[in-house]
Amino acid sequence: MLKISKVLKLLRSHFAFFVSLVVVVALTIFRFQNGSIQQDNYLGYAKAFSEGLKNLSYYDSRLYPGLPLSIFLLTKATNNFILSGYLMIIFSFIGSYALLSKITKSSLNILPLIFPPIMLDMATIIANEYITIFLVLLVVYLIYNNKYSSASFVSGLIYWFRAAGSLVFFAFLLATLLFSKKNVKPKYLLYFFVPILMFVVFNNHFFGSPSPFYQLSTYRIVSPYGNEIGFIQVFKDIIRTLKWGQVGILVSGLFYLIFYIAHLVGIYIEYGKKINLKSMFLIVSIVFMSIFIFSYSFVPFLENFARYLTPMIPLFWILLYKKSYKNLFLMPALAISILVVLR
Repeated sequence: MLKISKVLKLLRSHFAFFVSLVVVVALTIFRFQNGSIQQDNYLGYAKAFSEGLKNLSYYDSRLYPGLPLSIFLLTKATNNFILSGYLMIIFSFIGSYALLSKITKSSLNILPLIFPPIMLDMATIIANEYITIFLVLLVVYLIYNNKYSSASFVSGLIYWFRAAGSLVFFAFLLATLLFSKKNVKPKYLLYFFVPILMFVVFNNHFFGSPSPFYQLSTYRIVSPYGNEIGFIQVFKDIIRTLKWGQVGILVSGLFYLIFYIAHLVGIYIEYGKKINLKSMFLIVSIVFMSIFIFSYSFVPFLENFARYLTPMIPLFWILLYKKSYKNLFLMPALAISILVVLR
């Protein structure tokens, strides 16, 4: 009876999370049955590891190898690439919620993981967004608990999944320099660059390039529309959607831009005159990621901005959850996200 009461207490305490998890699993199965399995060819990449990436196309080599490699290694236990891919995403979703619960203690920590709709979208297909989110939150958790060496290493590890996410390390360095120079130690750079060095070795071994920017440069070459400064391209895309009558793309793109700008304004209002090391770290992380995506991006930008935004959304939440969100938002937000994903 004692164990049952503990289970019931856990279910009551995290009811919204368990409901959302059921939704994630159900949507994942539904999308799988309808052929919507992965954002890019991560499964093909993972399978190519079996032959030393000899059959990996040049086009797919643009993808960051963290997720394919993780799927390949997990498949040693599951013997199923697709199952391994889905497990990576679901575990990242669960882990992200667990970390948010440790960081904020809010009863609504599931909200930024299922809304806006892009969050639920990325939680139900095989893509690197949720692993990046999990690792970014892990860095936040470690820094909040003064585990700076571990945070530095994980920051470097993020580069294997998404380059922009690793910028949290430089945000940590800058924030620490501003608030407590004595806490900045050279060993943090060492811990950060160990995974980066491993990444360089990986690229040199498999692709013959010792550059940590091989994936970015390859993407620029194979991208059918090239690359552009994101800040400029967003206006070009808005004009294009108006000219071509792409109402859905325009409305969706503008929604995420307004969502992004509104949260920046909220952060300025909340922290413009009072700031500490932790909030400075989060704000600089958002600024650095924003500079990255708005200065170097691929065409089209408007359609992809929502995905670029995903690692920042939990950071917005940590900074503003006390001011901006109420319990009544949760279920309508989940319903809206489900409808958008099913569209």
